[in-house]
Amino acid sequence: FFDMLAEGYGMTTKKAAAATTKAGQGKKRKSRTDESNSDVGASSPSPAPGSSGNSLSLHNCAGLGEVAFSGLRSSACGPMLRVLDLSGCAGLCSGALTGQVLPGVPNLRRLSVKNCRRLDGDAFKDAERFDGLECLDVGGCYNVPSKVMIDLVAKVKSLSEVFVAGLGWDDKSLERLVKPFQKGGRTLIGLSVGFSKELTPEGLAKALTARILSEICTLGLHFCVKGVNNALLTNIGRSAPNLAAIDIRGCTGCSTLVGLMDGRAESWNERNAREKGGGQVPLKRLLVMCRYAGQGTPGVKG
Repeated sequence: FFDMLAEGYGMTTKKAAAATTKAGQGKKRKSRTDESNSDVGASSPSPAPGSSGNSLSLHNCAGLGEVAFSGLRSSACGPMLRVLDLSGCAGLCSGALTGQVLPGVPNLRRLSVKNCRRLDGDAFKDAERFDGLECLDVGGCYNVPSKVMIDLVAKVKSLSEVFVAGLGWDDKSLERLVKPFQKGGRTLIGLSVGFSKELTPEGLAKALTARILSEICTLGLHFCVKGVNNALLTNIGRSAPNLAAIDIRGCTGCSTLVGLMDGRAESWNERNAREKGGGQVPLKRLLVMCRYAGQGTPGVKG
């Protein structure tokens, strides 16, 4: 199957081997650069020949095992891939991810292993395997300790989207997770820490600094039952002008969306007032997912 995909795009096994070798050399050079200057963002591995960003989804292919994943490594398909969705692949274990999948996709930018619950901390301890990755989704992989993800995010400087819902975050661990983004040099545009019942509004407000909120585009706080309240939503609305989607499903501590929307409008008006030449700052659309939250009909109408 993987070879058929590669042939469809004109990728031969010889070209794939060359692309894999070139990407590996690029990663070695990058590692030395990162060690000499911790503020330098990770450079991207060399793109595969003829590839402009191909993607492959094996979502919910629960029957796939290590033999199937080994085909990805041996085929010519892997070096072409920039996006790989393995969410719900119940047969994916840590050994298959580190030994078969990752070595076969040297040019990968986005990886989802959401709900692959056989994965544990061993899958993410070697940060070099994830060099060049920009987006990682491990939501629902509850056997992965939060400490392992904190270490990985700190070391993989190319990461700008971190989706780690369901790993048992509390105020202290969340602050450690986002610490690399609180100062200059790195940008966080996507974050999900849903299903974290120990998070509090105070902890979220401390972790989600003005700098982080000014850049964030996607924010998942779903089923953080104690963590989200009206005041936090107001601050997010006022401080996150680039926010395109927020998930607060199951957050029963917030009773209205008025603060979120009013804060967003106030921020937009302030930016327009500062705009020179009489132009208007475009108002971005916002998707709010709030099912099972505490908003009643009056709150939504308001």
